[in-house]
Amino acid sequence: MAAINAAFVADDNEDAIAKPAYQINSIDDVIAETANQINSNEDVIAETANQINSNEDVIAAETADQINSNDVVNGNLGDTDTFAELETPIDHPSKLQLLRLQIHKRRGLLFALLSALLFSSEDAVMDVLAKTLDVFQITFTVSILTVVLSGACLFFGKIKPPAGRWQWTSLAISGITLSLGMPTALLSLKYMDVGASIAIIYTMPIFTGIFAWIILKEPMKLIHLLFVAVSFAGVLLIAQPEFIFGSNEEENPDNNALLGTIFALVSAVAFALLVVISRKQAGAGMNMFVLMFYNAIVTAVVNSLTCTGLQAWAMPSLVNWLELFGFAFLDFWAQITLIMALILEAAILVSITTTIEVLFAFIWQITIFRVYPDWKTGVGAVLIVSTCVGIAFTSSESEHDLSETKTEDIDPVQDKITTSEKVEPEIAVNVDENVTVRDRYVIERI
Repeated sequence: MAAINAAFVADDNEDAIAKPAYQINSIDDVIAETANQINSNEDVIAETANQINSNEDVIAAETADQINSNDVVNGNLGDTDTFAELETPIDHPSKLQLLRLQIHKRRGLLFALLSALLFSSEDAVMDVLAKTLDVFQITFTVSILTVVLSGACLFFGKIKPPAGRWQWTSLAISGITLSLGMPTALLSLKYMDVGASIAIIYTMPIFTGIFAWIILKEPMKLIHLLFVAVSFAGVLLIAQPEFIFGSNEEENPDNNALLGTIFALVSAVAFALLVVISRKQAGAGMNMFVLMFYNAIVTAVVNSLTCTGLQAWAMPSLVNWLELFGFAFLDFWAQITLIMALILEAAILVSITTTIEVLFAFIWQITIFRVYPDWKTGVGAVLIVSTCVGIAFTSSESEHDLSETKTEDIDPVQDKITTSEKVEPEIAVNVDENVTVRDRYVIERI
């Protein structure tokens, strides 16, 4: 019996041992099933990711096609334009089409030329007004009209007003310089001919370089001193002071070349300071219409107080009102076209082109006012314009040197880019070599 009981006990122990083993096997099966389910879920996630990537590729391709089609419709060609983007490209454009293409490419210079023409026409109107109305009343009236025009641009463009104490302070200073520069320019026209006055005012780049050296800490080269000397010689030839050239009996008794030269130089200094301040304001992100609007407000306030203090108010005639409106209109659009020229073309080419204003001023002086300059005035104007061109070239070289210095800090990995990757690809299929795909599209558009 003891042996039998021992056998039963042994069987019970074996069953007890077998049950945990069975449970372990069932747990292993559950773990294996869970692992298979996780793997299947991962496969579903991977398939979903692939589907998302394919959808993104489709969206990107459709967006690219839409952008290319918009480029063709709107004329905003990108850097990778091909014949696929153009409906009917011109393989062999005519000479007239090539001429139109060159005009389209250089439209920035056309804006600069138009700006010079508008500024010179404004100078002619100023010359007429300065002899009939008080210069401070003229400046006040023109400033009010400028406030209206620039204010409309601010309103419809939803441009934000200036923010911060520095911006408001700089606007006050630039407005005061403008309120000094414009009346003195008008006074110079009152005492000397329009061509000579504008030529002297064009010494402004000389003073701009000096103020930029003082305020903006820009370098001053030795050649700039040479330009100062040449420009000063040009001013002397135009002013023709009696202690150097003697008295001129044929001179108009209403003219006073020396006094007109002083006013023109003061105007040039004021405008040069205005240019330097405006450059600093533009660097701070201030909009050009904001500058025009608030400068005109300050100018109107200062000149109204001055005109009231001098008791120089007078009721303009109908012709004077037309001249004032014309003056304000020409000044506003001259500034707009100059800014457009600077946006579309290199600054050096714009600077050189705008010096034609002096030539236009002499043309108006001869054709409208029947006043013929002598050879001394002509030589002086040429010297001053030459200094403007020289300053433009030296400024361009300085900017080029600065850009080369900055490129030295570029990551050397960029240097590994091959030349073929940097050059915009062109498709050569039986077309004129000098006419690119973009040019052929522009020819069609114009």
